[in-house]
Amino acid sequence: MSRILLAAILGLGLATSPVSAPQAQAQINQEQAGQLLAALAAIGVLGVAIDKYKDDRKDRERERERAAERERERQRDRDRYRDHRAERALPAVCQHRVETGRGLRAVYGKRCLQRHFPQARNLPRRCERIVHAFGRDRAVYGARCLQRQGWTVAQRH
Repeated sequence: MSRILLAAILGLGLATSPVSAPQAQAQINQEQAGQLLAALAAIGVLGVAIDKYKDDRKDRERERERAAERERERQRDRDRYRDHRAERALPAVCQHRVETGRGLRAVYGKRCLQRHFPQARNLPRRCERIVHAFGRDRAVYGARCLQRQGWTVAQRH
């Protein structure tokens, strides 16, 4: 914008300088001066319009970039959530039913989870219990407790 405006002012200055110079070789009349000023004004308006178009184009490009970045973030979040859910799905092979003082309960064996589930170290300690099963005391995780803590409990039939 500034270049176009500067060119218009310079052109106006050059165009009017012979009129104001006392020893000018060529004299222009009132009508020609008006036409010259109108042409310079049109050039200035055209320059402003071109500059505005360029700014609008840059704004549209920036908006497209922002929209693409938002879409990439949404995709990352979607993938992160999907991976997160997959990480929290407990293996069905480790689920057992044991008889407790309060009835039959679904539990996950701690040693089985350590062998078959890479995220076993992230399981909440509050869900860990010691039960007497299969002839000895065993460390297990309660299925309902894990489910309440956000872990996906496998369905065994």
